[in-house]
Amino acid sequence: MKKFSVLLLALAMLLMTLSVGAVAETTERQTVNFWYLWTGVEAEGMEEIIANYNASQDVYEVVGLSVPDESKIVVAIASNEGPDVTDSFSSNVSSYYDQGIMLPLNDYIAESGYDTSAFPEAMMECCTVDGNIVALPMNIINYMMYINTDLLEAADVEIPTTGDELLEAARALTQVADDGTIEVLGMPVYPYGYYLDAMVYGMGGSYTDDGETLNVDNEGFRKAVELLKAYYDEFGYDQISAFQTAGSWLDSTDPFLNGQQAIRFDGSWMANFISQYAPDLNYTCLPIVTLNEGDTPAAVVSSSVFYIPSTASCPDGAFDFMTYLVGPDGCKQWLMDCTNIPAHSALYSDEDMLAITDFPAYFDAIQTNEIFVLPTFSNWSDCASLISDMVEQVIVGTYSVDECVEQIMTEYGYLY
Repeated sequence: MKKFSVLLLALAMLLMTLSVGAVAETTERQTVNFWYLWTGVEAEGMEEIIANYNASQDVYEVVGLSVPDESKIVVAIASNEGPDVTDSFSSNVSSYYDQGIMLPLNDYIAESGYDTSAFPEAMMECCTVDGNIVALPMNIINYMMYINTDLLEAADVEIPTTGDELLEAARALTQVADDGTIEVLGMPVYPYGYYLDAMVYGMGGSYTDDGETLNVDNEGFRKAVELLKAYYDEFGYDQISAFQTAGSWLDSTDPFLNGQQAIRFDGSWMANFISQYAPDLNYTCLPIVTLNEGDTPAAVVSSSVFYIPSTASCPDGAFDFMTYLVGPDGCKQWLMDCTNIPAHSALYSDEDMLAITDFPAYFDAIQTNEIFVLPTFSNWSDCASLISDMVEQVIVGTYSVDECVEQIMTEYGYLY
């Protein structure tokens, strides 16, 4: 009888152990694999966000991995070997959705009551395809006009507010040596790639009128190209090209940072580099010029976005982490360190954010200017390449502006 009691006790203890083990197993955190494109200090910031999120709850455990080659991420997702959440850029959203690698978030948003109105309408527009929200934005990449005020005062030039005024100011501000070498660049054609989009949308133009097809046949596009052509004609293609290749962007040889560029289109990160390389530089930060005096300033914006791959193994955890990641608590320090403008509007009144140089100007522009996003249709990258090539042909004299527009429109067959 005593032996039987001992057996019963041993059995009870075994069952208790198994029961405790089962409880431990059910309460074990679910792993959420997060692959991100960032490296260096930005990657360190991402790891801090991950650590903060993991410490804030006990359901999920996010594991981060820096994968700066986006093509590897796309291939892994297609092979069902990718992450649960990852990032990209708003310009890729439509294409990735068409490829079937992005999971629609509408149901998650509806069930959780997540408030997407905290983001500017344009930012949600760039994350939505065919009515499906497929990503969430973290930042707003918005170009503003930086002006070297000392150079303007020395040349007795007023701050330009329209495209025509910009050209006239650029002419007066450009300094040329006896051999034709440009010593001070007046037009914001460095970095070259920032000029066209900012000017087209700043002057009321666009690359599409329905969000689905290419259309550059508008006054803003024509005017932007005309002004660019006029400046190149006056100061020389070879001379401007030589100036553009003489320095490097955002280092000690950058022409704006060393006082050799009067007007510049660039982003919110400029203040960091100015403080590092040119702390005594006197400058002002303003919205891009408009077409006519009195027009409401406009800007074209893009974003770093986060999405859940369609092959994610833990989509619930991915959504929970993603909402933390793009929210004010998750992204604040990372955005401050990287001097990126937040997409979440709760941070527009944050004292720490407002204390960052130029951020108040950006916040004001986002809330009072017209904000647009670049087209998100699937062949936009092809369209963008064609636009760039055709504008280059105008600059070198192969085509007129009208012929440029016709060539672009004919290539894609939308109007011609």
